[in-house]
Amino acid sequence: MQKRLFFIWFICLGMFGNAPTLLAQSVQVSKSAQISLITGLPGQDVYNLFGHSGLRVYDPSIGLDIMYSYGTFDFDDPDFLLKFTQGKLKYFLSVSQYQPFIAFYKREGRTVYEQVLTLDDAQKQALFSFLQTNFKPENRYYLYDFFYDNCSTRIRDALKTTFGEDLKYVTDKFPENQSFRKWVDPYITKPWIRFGIYLLLGSPADKVATPYDYMFLPDNLMDGFEKAQIKQGDKFVTLAPKANLVSQSLISDPPYPWFNPYSLMWGVSAILLVITILGYRKKKIAYGLDFALFFLMGLVGLLFLFMWFGTNHQTCAWNYNLIWALPTHAVMAWTLLFAKDKKWVKIYFNVVVFINLILVSSWLLLPQEMHGALPPFVLILALRASRIANKRDEL
Repeated sequence: MQKRLFFIWFICLGMFGNAPTLLAQSVQVSKSAQISLITGLPGQDVYNLFGHSGLRVYDPSIGLDIMYSYGTFDFDDPDFLLKFTQGKLKYFLSVSQYQPFIAFYKREGRTVYEQVLTLDDAQKQALFSFLQTNFKPENRYYLYDFFYDNCSTRIRDALKTTFGEDLKYVTDKFPENQSFRKWVDPYITKPWIRFGIYLLLGSPADKVATPYDYMFLPDNLMDGFEKAQIKQGDKFVTLAPKANLVSQSLISDPPYPWFNPYSLMWGVSAILLVITILGYRKKKIAYGLDFALFFLMGLVGLLFLFMWFGTNHQTCAWNYNLIWALPTHAVMAWTLLFAKDKKWVKIYFNVVVFINLILVSSWLLLPQEMHGALPPFVLILALRASRIANKRDEL
C-alpha cells in the first residue's frame, strides 16, 4: 500500500505524492530556474489552522517543478498514535509535484501565495543542493517541535545555513514582547480547539518570542522573507520583494457557537452552585457528586502530568492548570466513599480550598495565561471542597 503523507494537525499540513526519480541523483539547475517560498494560509480544519510553508523549485529547462515540504509524517506507522502522543513521531522532509499541491489547496478553498526569491545562479544551486542533501534518507528525519522546529522554521534555518552572513533577517520590524501563545491565538478561531490548547500548553507557551522566533508561523515567515536582505555582489537586496496570489480563499469564519467552553463551564458552575446552596439548607452533602467531580479532576490532572513528564512535548511542561486539577484528587475522591470523616481528609480539602482561592485571586498575575472560562469552575471546586472539609450532616 502506498504510504499516505500528512502534515501534523495544528501545524502545517497537506497531502503529497512521491519524490521524482531524478532527485536520487545530483541535479544542476539552469539559469532559468526559480526558487520560491510557497505559503498556504490557514484553513478551517484542525490540521491546517496555522497554514503551511514550502519551497518550490521550478526549472522549465530540465522539466522540474517540485515542492519541498517539512512537517510531514507517515500516518500508516503502526505505532503512530503512541509516538504522536509522546512527541516521538519522526517528521521528515517530503517532495512532491507542485501542480497537485496547488490543486489540493484549491479544492480546500485556501489562499496560497508565492514569493520568488531574489537569488543569483550560484545561490539557487547552493539552496537546491542543500535541499537535495537534506532530502537524503539519513538527513530528512527530525523530531518536530511546534514552536521551534516545524515546516516554517526549517525553511528559515535552511536559508540561513546556506547563505550565512549573506542573508539578513530584518527582525526589528516585528512586534516586540509578544509570547508564542499570543502569536497563535488569532489562528485558533474554533472555541473548543482553543480551550483544549489552553489546557494542554503550559507556561513555556507564554515565553516572549524573539523576533527571529516569530517566523515559526507561515504568515510570519512570508513577512520575514519580504523584509529579509540577501547579498548580491557588493550590496544587499530584498530577498522576496513581492508575494503573488496563486489561489484565493473561499472560506469564511463560521459564527461563534452558542455551546462553547464558556457556556459549559459557567453552566456547570451554576448547577453545582445551586446544588451546594440546597445542600446547605438541607444540611446534606452529595458525596456521590463530589466523588465524581474530584475523581474526574484528578484524571484531568494526571493527563496534564503525563503530557509534562511522559512526553517530549516541552510546551506542555510547567502547566499551571495542575493547581486546580491536582492529580491527587483521583485518589482522595475515594476517601469520600470510605474515609470521609478522617481528619487528614478534611485537612486535604481545606488545602484545596486555600490553593484554589489563591489561584483565582492571582489569575492575571500567573506566568501562564489561563483560559477565561475556568475561574467560576475553580471557585466551585473550592466551594465543594469547603463543604466536604466543614460538613455537619451528610446525604
